[in-house]
Amino acid sequence: MPRKSLATLALLAFAAVPGTAQEVEHQWSDARPDARGPSALLGSRILEAGQLDVQYRFHRMTYGDVTLMGETLEFLDVLDFYAVAPFGRTEVAHMVSASFGVTDWLTVQGSAGWLDRDREIGDLDVFARTNSAGLSDLEAAALVSVFDRNGIKAHLIGGVEIPTGSIEKVGPDLSGTNRLLPYEMQLGTGSFSVVPGAAASIQNEKATVGGLVKARFRIADNDRDYRYGNQFDGAMWAQYMLTENFAVTTGARVQSWGSIQGEDNGMDPSLDPGQDPYFSSGTRVDVPLGLNIRMTEGLLSGMELAFEFVFPVHEDYEAPRPGGNWGFNFSVAKDLVDLVR
Repeated sequence: MPRKSLATLALLAFAAVPGTAQEVEHQWSDARPDARGPSALLGSRILEAGQLDVQYRFHRMTYGDVTLMGETLEFLDVLDFYAVAPFGRTEVAHMVSASFGVTDWLTVQGSAGWLDRDREIGDLDVFARTNSAGLSDLEAAALVSVFDRNGIKAHLIGGVEIPTGSIEKVGPDLSGTNRLLPYEMQLGTGSFSVVPGAAASIQNEKATVGGLVKARFRIADNDRDYRYGNQFDGAMWAQYMLTENFAVTTGARVQSWGSIQGEDNGMDPSLDPGQDPYFSSGTRVDVPLGLNIRMTEGLLSGMELAFEFVFPVHEDYEAPRPGGNWGFNFSVAKDLVDLVR
């Protein structure tokens, strides 16, 4: 299916939400397959007092053809500007998060993950694959409710990103010599970040729709004398309940980030576009399509499974960068209310 068609379908899904959904007072229910925000969006859900939620998410995204300014770029064209060119990349992440409702208006949460990244590079004669794996940066946040009535919820997000991921991963270049890997192959930022945001969602008898915006402001240069550009994320989602156990999901997600400030002296900007900090900004729009499953009986009652395919529909990078092919998210989550009440 063409990617522009996926974006159109997502927009139609939002437009299809009944305009009169909130004319009759609705009491929000978490015990539905459409109530939980997408697992990829940390901070989309505020909990009731005493509610503990734990979640595991598996993420995989593949990248292929090199793109520049929204256009596909030939491999040989990249070699006109750099000594080597990327031609493929794969990201795998295992993420664990926990959230706890301190009160009905305050939720605290944290998230950590293990990242595994592969990247393929080459020139006219040699090809090589590099890998980096390890702990990601940690994220912690407080969610403060500002509105909760008639099936409508809204909250503010105040978070921090703690630089626990490595920025000193090394791997072989085309000559087989180990050297510092490009910025996109490092596992963290090396800098503390402030992560403010806001989210809101509306639920009626058939569906839940919502939106979230977050920013990441890098506080200072890291130990290697650079800092990542500030990043802005936006997302919308629509989740339609088919039965008490199943809901279909879609939406749109936007990421936009600025260029790296400063330069790592262990990298060569003329060697590889991934090592070029001056042209490292970009924007990407993804459309997810998925299915949520909520267990309602037996020992697994209250457990939720979510399957989601992610398709990049727009990419605009300032330097040659492998473009996204498709991604997959799988998550399993459980509200452990009985253990804390």
